[in-house]
Amino acid sequence: MVDSDIAKRPADPAVAKKPVDPDIAEKLVKELRRPDGSDKLRPVHAIGIGATGYFEASAVARDYCVAEHFQGGRVPVKVRFSNGSGCAEPHDGWSDVRGMATRFELANGSTTDLIAMTLPEFFAPTPEGFLEFAKEAKPVQMPREPPWRKFLDLLHLTLPQRNPYPGEKISPDPGAIRFADKYDYAKLAVSQAALIGAPVSYVRAEYHAVHTFVIVAPDGARRWVRFSWAPVFGVLNTDPEKTPKDQYLQQELRDRLAKEPARFSLMMTIGEAGDDFNDCSRPWPPHRVRIMMGMLTVDTVPEDQDANSERLAFNPMHLTPGVEASDDPVLHVRGKSYDISSAWRMKPDGCPFSTEVFAPPPAVPAWIDKLDKFVVGLPKQKWFQFLSTYVVVPFWAWRYPTAPLPGGPRTAVQPSENVQRMMNLIMPLKDKSAVGRANAAFAIANNVDEIFAGLDNVGTVHFARFLLISDYICMISVYDGDFTNYIRDFIATIGSVFDEIMKVVEGGDALSPTTENIEAFIDWVHDHDLFQAPDFPTDLFTLNKESGKTPRPPGPPELRSLGREFVLQLHANPNISLGGGYRGYPGVSVADVRRKFGVGW
Repeated sequence: MVDSDIAKRPADPAVAKKPVDPDIAEKLVKELRRPDGSDKLRPVHAIGIGATGYFEASAVARDYCVAEHFQGGRVPVKVRFSNGSGCAEPHDGWSDVRGMATRFELANGSTTDLIAMTLPEFFAPTPEGFLEFAKEAKPVQMPREPPWRKFLDLLHLTLPQRNPYPGEKISPDPGAIRFADKYDYAKLAVSQAALIGAPVSYVRAEYHAVHTFVIVAPDGARRWVRFSWAPVFGVLNTDPEKTPKDQYLQQELRDRLAKEPARFSLMMTIGEAGDDFNDCSRPWPPHRVRIMMGMLTVDTVPEDQDANSERLAFNPMHLTPGVEASDDPVLHVRGKSYDISSAWRMKPDGCPFSTEVFAPPPAVPAWIDKLDKFVVGLPKQKWFQFLSTYVVVPFWAWRYPTAPLPGGPRTAVQPSENVQRMMNLIMPLKDKSAVGRANAAFAIANNVDEIFAGLDNVGTVHFARFLLISDYICMISVYDGDFTNYIRDFIATIGSVFDEIMKVVEGGDALSPTTENIEAFIDWVHDHDLFQAPDFPTDLFTLNKESGKTPRPPGPPELRSLGREFVLQLHANPNISLGGGYRGYPGVSVADVRRKFGVGW
């Protein structure tokens, strides 16, 4: 799979590299700077801390890339962890995107950088869109939403607007949400950024390099890839219901590294045909082949933070032979913007901007604060849950009719989307008593030999199991390839088992024997296979639109309506599968496993 022609395919000659417009790059630097920033600091990721350590490539890294830091041995690194905001004051506990800039110091004295953040996608796919986002999301004073408005939000099945944090004078959230309401490509990044939270430690977060790069293998093969840092300690956020602390991340890192080093795995995801290599606003599906390229060990926080962090000029376009930039236009303009920002910041008088002073938000009367907490806590109250279940949700289901989306995996052209596909077949029993469930269990137990014979001979099945859950008998399986062919193979090998099951489930009599009702049985299975929620939540808007069965008002959907859309889909589809599955070995087929272990067909 990794060494397929698809993975090695050459660049599309129709895609020409667009020249970077220096005016857009400069405008971006100006627009990204917050009014409460500092001319001595970066316009974004202003507050940070530097650390040092080393990177060791994995044993297979050199097979994929000729770059020096993937050839083995320890490569010294400098890392800068940061908060995403450009505010000149630290607010570690606020929900914010975090950054991780890594500089590899190569043996010949040169260096190369990898810039990553905790958001797995960018806000816009083009420099022009990025600039418009920067203008629209300019931080402004954010008034506190009154309790009555929050109550209406709950009745509309939308999340109330969060209250400003203690000491928060301005926020980019209102403008960012307006931008996402206009442009579908921004919905995922804006929604995830708003809910991303605050990590308990800089080394308890996962960081993504968002852009696509081209790596060159020893045999000249070129692969389009994306990188991410996975923390060995795991991902953990602070409790969002507690009052956030303004300063703890830098001291936590110092204290942690004084006791033991922190480590990150460098994971490389290989793109496939159908993936957009030049759109950083769209993350690739989580089922792509991933390669562990090495381990980063961070062990020291240097005393001289100026030399090891603040005076360093990281750049996502600062690459080394063996790693090339893709044609992603945002990657190229970001490289130019980093150069401009660094040059201005290094001047004795700093960046050519002024800093504004904002008055703190007005004090909130105690009675309003109590009322606010009461309204925000309503979803936990049983009477309000009753009201939501029997009044609010039915009203919106009537107001916005929502058809249940079809079950099973959706059509895909990518190879890794067509292996390890999930089937969650939920079949209602005719007899819902204990005797009926016992009959269903006997139908399986009496056919164990046929089931194993079928699994041995259907060469696309990873596993299958039967479950009795309440009044349903369920078949859960993972398979490779086309759904229809998979069902045909099963009928051919264990049709007798399905015939026995059809005797105990509702609607089964009309489908038996299955070998004589193949097409009807395939349709029946598809109807009883669980709807698989999209891996990216905002894709629900697209699925509803494409179904043609869920009418909505004209124009782009508002981002805040996403929660309501999920509630209405769950109202129509009580049982769903949460995504396409979490795969420990993505992209691996049954054929790969059998070939590896010498298991015949």
